[in-house]
Amino acid sequence: MRRPGAALASLLVAAALAHVGTAEGAEAGVPVAFSFDGCPEALAPPVERIARIELHAPADARGAMTQIGLVCSGDDVHLIIDDPLTSKRVDRTVSLAQVAPEGRARLLALAIAELVRSSWVELDLTPTPSLPPSHPVESSSAQRAEARTVAIATRSLAWRGSAAVDGLLIPTVGHPILGLTLGLLHELPRRAFAEGALSAWDGLASRTTGDVAIRQLALDGAVGLRVPVVDLSVGLRVGWTSLSGSPSMSALQGQTTSGVVFGPLLVASVQVAGPLRVWARTGWLLRGERGVVAGDSDVTVGGYWASLGLGLGLGS
Repeated sequence: MRRPGAALASLLVAAALAHVGTAEGAEAGVPVAFSFDGCPEALAPPVERIARIELHAPADARGAMTQIGLVCSGDDVHLIIDDPLTSKRVDRTVSLAQVAPEGRARLLALAIAELVRSSWVELDLTPTPSLPPSHPVESSSAQRAEARTVAIATRSLAWRGSAAVDGLLIPTVGHPILGLTLGLLHELPRRAFAEGALSAWDGLASRTTGDVAIRQLALDGAVGLRVPVVDLSVGLRVGWTSLSGSPSMSALQGQTTSGVVFGPLLVASVQVAGPLRVWARTGWLLRGERGVVAGDSDVTVGGYWASLGLGLGLGS
């Protein structure tokens, strides 16, 4: 019989492949080109990669090209955007002096995306300017619509969802228990956010005298901050756990115990590529459940736990 966790994993992998297939087959995307002057060689690839993700700008997009130039001078970076869709140039100088080296690429890419979107948003606010530009660059209506969508998306997506296959590690079980986690995140000012997640796991712990079925539902609530490379949050987990014994010997009788579990948790998540993300969670259950096993070690859902999830960020 196919395990529920394996079925959940298959569904999520299929969804990811469908998303990738759609993205590859679609012509959507606004073409952008990057130039770097005086910048460290190691900085350019990650900056361009992350900025393209933020702007939904695949490298093979065709049409009127938005030029993005970076001129580095010490800790200062001068950003120059030549936008043919609105026939204007915008620029800004940003400082990386207070940013750790490992976080510079991400924050610089986000600054680029903010500046480009601030230009493209004119397509939504004033689609027909009072006076036409003197030297307009020809662009398609589809390309302008795509740029407008990218520009206004960040204003409307204060709420973001996620779905992930999750492996829960409980020390007394000895192996991960597969499950599914559905999450919801709300953006707050100053890179802060509040998030919630609903998770379900179903697995077995094997003992010499039989098996113990473990089922757990958990509701997490947390607040966090977007920092370079990773999103971090702290919160509380409240859940329900059921332990049901299935003895392998007729002389023994199986019992079921269940109850509420709760405790603090820490969450970290990282964007891998596009909508693909990794979540790592850990915590300590202040109240748990214990399944007593005759002739072997007990199964305890309590104390330390950890989980690792792989899935899709929806709307990110």
